[in-house]
Amino acid sequence: MSSFDQFEPSATPYGNSYTATLTNRDLISLLDKSHDKARIVLMGTRRSGKSSIQKVVFHKLLPHETLFLDSTNEIIPRDISTSSLVQLQLLDFPGNYQFSENKNENSVSAKDIFNRKSVLVFVIDAQDEETYTEAIEYFIYVAKQAYSANHKIEIDVLIHKTEDHKFM
Repeated sequence: MSSFDQFEPSATPYGNSYTATLTNRDLISLLDKSHDKARIVLMGTRRSGKSSIQKVVFHKLLPHETLFLDSTNEIIPRDISTSSLVQLQLLDFPGNYQFSENKNENSVSAKDIFNRKSVLVFVIDAQDEETYTEAIEYFIYVAKQAYSANHKIEIDVLIHKTEDHKFM
């Protein structure tokens, strides 16, 4: 029995959110158990709005209610179930996450994350002009890792926070 089995997922409008702190081993075990679900992976630089996006889309929060969310410090898996037809797993990653290159049982590699039908949604903050270069460099790193783990991966880039007047 893994230590993850002790935790109950918390209910959300569209499924379960695992809010307990998971060890890497527990996370890999959870990923293996939900092999039948498609996976959406939210990645990007720090404070780009990844958690805010998923809270608005899947938890029915209003956008202004997400302004003061805490930063994500670990990979947070969420089971999303809007109907019997739409069931997927969402992984919300901390900003600038680096995949493990080591092959030990306590590390999370790109292969662990992207080993099946997956969509990578890479989020870039349009209002933070100082980090464009960092965001592009990190996107290239993540895209290479994802593609090397799964040649059929779908990759989307979302330019977020464009409601400012200079984007209209």
